[in-house]
Amino acid sequence: MGKLLDFEYTDWQRPNDSATLLFSLLSMSNDVGFFYPAVSTVKWHAILRKGKTYGPRSTGNYTEEERRLPRGMVTMWTNFAKSGDARRFTNATWAKYDLNSQSSLQFTNQGALPGSRFEARRMHLWSDLIPTIALMETPQAQGTGTVRVT
Repeated sequence: MGKLLDFEYTDWQRPNDSATLLFSLLSMSNDVGFFYPAVSTVKWHAILRKGKTYGPRSTGNYTEEERRLPRGMVTMWTNFAKSGDARRFTNATWAKYDLNSQSSLQFTNQGALPGSRFEARRMHLWSDLIPTIALMETPQAQGTGTVRVT
């Protein structure tokens, strides 16, 4: 499993650069700790067609630039709550999410940018490949486990 993660998250043009290694480690940590769970939640909402998801508030000392970014998100959420259209009063183009397009919106300091299938390769790694390999690595899955007959 470790070799698979090394392969996916290593920048092979600079494999020994400490800054690149740190960025790769942060990318992996962010994927498993935030991005994959968030993408998975959105997919399940689309499958189940259910309502709201709540989570804890973030805390920390943020710069003005870091504060500006979520303001745009909050504006869109507020627009959605009030009118059903998150794009109202904004210049953002944001297609409705469905399992085929998996439309997304990336919030940047330059504004909101439309996209689809957020980090698809890495999300597929965490949703399908790693669970499959983990299952194959368990002794019971390989048929080498102990079976007790009573």
